[in-house]
Amino acid sequence: MNMILLQQEDFFDGNKFSVSGRRFEHWEKVLRRRESAKFGVAEGKIGVGTLVEYDSTKAVFTFLPEMEPPLPLPVTVIMALPRPQTLKKSILSAVGFGVKHIVYMGTRKVEKSYWSSPLLKSENLDDEITLALEQ
Repeated sequence: MNMILLQQEDFFDGNKFSVSGRRFEHWEKVLRRRESAKFGVAEGKIGVGTLVEYDSTKAVFTFLPEMEPPLPLPVTVIMALPRPQTLKKSILSAVGFGVKHIVYMGTRKVEKSYWSSPLLKSENLDDEITLALEQ
């Protein structure tokens, strides 16, 4: 992941925010507890977070916004619904390139069971989109 995506509810006390869970583990293990890292705010700016404090479950940073996120592509991707593992890859690729609209449709060769995949639930799709945006 190239940046850690923040939500508005992560912020407190002005420009301070905390990360925990998957994002904390990424900062701790992959980024090796760097004192500053790249963060992006959902529906907001991209910037640098500087470490203020951390313990075994969370880290607190101050956020300095630096730039606007890149503009999305004015494109709609339309494709037949692929197998669930390929669906993850297609979401990662499309969202990573800046596509905001993806339409999946059924065709003769699309297995009907693909439509009942747990990946198509809103919360699971949101998780995949978040991972793609962090790239």
